[in-house]
Amino acid sequence: MIESLPTFVGLATVISLSALVAVLFTTLIHYTVHPARTDENAQLCSTLSTRLGAIQAFILALAFNSVFSEYNELRESIDQEAMVISLVLEDLSEELPAEHALPSIATLANYVYAVIEEDWITKDPLASSLTADHALYDLRRLMDAIPRNPDIVATTTEIDKLLDEIERLRMQRLFDYDDDLPPLFWVMVIGLFFLALIPMSYFKQTKVSMFYLSAYGAATGMVMYAILIYSQPFQTSLTVGNQPFSKYSTQLKKNIHFSSDSLMILTISACQKLNQCKLHPIHGNASRNIDQ
Repeated sequence: MIESLPTFVGLATVISLSALVAVLFTTLIHYTVHPARTDENAQLCSTLSTRLGAIQAFILALAFNSVFSEYNELRESIDQEAMVISLVLEDLSEELPAEHALPSIATLANYVYAVIEEDWITKDPLASSLTADHALYDLRRLMDAIPRNPDIVATTTEIDKLLDEIERLRMQRLFDYDDDLPPLFWVMVIGLFFLALIPMSYFKQTKVSMFYLSAYGAATGMVMYAILIYSQPFQTSLTVGNQPFSKYSTQLKKNIHFSSDSLMILTISACQKLNQCKLHPIHGNASRNIDQ
């Protein structure tokens, strides 16, 4: 697919093809249809092509503004999710006793690693049983297992609220994963593109007119390509990055000041308290995954 190509290659391909199609289609119509050459027809074709082009430009402008705004909102949402994770890490490492904090930090690390390694590469995250879902669930279970004494009840309540926010932001991110524009939109804008070319074919085909036609085709193709890649932020060459999560995964590693074997023992101990967990490795550097 064209959207999977590197941005520069894809853009150059779309511009070249759309410019070529505009010239060839107009030339074909010009020599196939032979309308009477009158001033009235010339005026009609000029007005019609202008209005059709204006309708197409209006629709493309609305679509581009919509997908570009959603793309920026998604990036902000990803940054916000990473920031909330940092707040949870801060509460866990500074406010809770070590026997509760360490297994919880390990489970939070599982969530971050799963987001980096699974959410950004799976083809259908909403249909998958992702490690991140289990990590969030297990982190809530670990919070529920902490005795509610007056010294930490405010912290655990705040962590529960932050976990709710993480879950909300994650679901928003996953729903945006495959937020394609409806096929009707593409049929409409491509149809308007060809409809606007038909009245242009009335006029004599010269080198200058072909240059203008190719410029019109290239501009239309450029905008349509931009709409395409911005409407699929996880599946095109303009993929949103997971750098905010990578940043906090490094911070999580710094907060784990013991060997992976010690981490496994602490996590197993916490899971035994829950009596509903089992462990297996995930694709990562130093953590183990907790699955329900």
